[in-house]
Amino acid sequence: MLNTSSSVPCRLEGFLVAMAACQMMYSHGVAAFSRMLTIIYASKHIFRSNICLWSCIGFGWLFSIVIALPYLFLDGFTCSTSTTRTFLSYYTLFSVLLLPAMIVGFCNGRVFLFVCKSTRQVHAQGSSGKVSHERDVRLLEIMIVTFTIFFAGWTPVLLTQTFGNSNSLPTVIGACLQVLPSSTVFFDVACLIYTNQPVRRFLKQLIVRHPRNALVSNTLR
Repeated sequence: MLNTSSSVPCRLEGFLVAMAACQMMYSHGVAAFSRMLTIIYASKHIFRSNICLWSCIGFGWLFSIVIALPYLFLDGFTCSTSTTRTFLSYYTLFSVLLLPAMIVGFCNGRVFLFVCKSTRQVHAQGSSGKVSHERDVRLLEIMIVTFTIFFAGWTPVLLTQTFGNSNSLPTVIGACLQVLPSSTVFFDVACLIYTNQPVRRFLKQLIVRHPRNALVSNTLR
């Protein structure tokens, strides 16, 4: 009974860490799935509505919580003694890395096939069809690049914490592994601001309200 009660804090910590990792990884899956619906089923208003968007976000949060539940009942990497470390290691590898990558790959693959198929119809639709086609292709490229960089930045950290002892790594390598996740998040945020005109316009409106930041606002144009 004492061992069970003493393992609760470390299990809770493992659950929170796993849930946070799932939230970050599956956010790309939610974005890819939502974008797939808006591109492939553009003629259906429900898939382009805010209700569908918030439903996808809510499902992503709920799914991430459910995926991390085993850490509440088993001793994971945050516990000093773990009898189920092997199971949770492979479970983490699948649920945090492989499954999100499969979801993003499937959604982007569907969008890619749709874009390739619609290429034949671009000339028949005229300039409006060409603009829509180019926008979909550019958005697909941005999503693939951002997820690839995000996935590459988080994979080394998750693998070392799940299967190995990060304390045994050289100090320089350990420091680089700790910097990689933050760098990928910064890149994703910067890419979102650079490629999303409504976000740039919103930030510009916030900055223009303060005259001292006029120089910064000019860089966002």
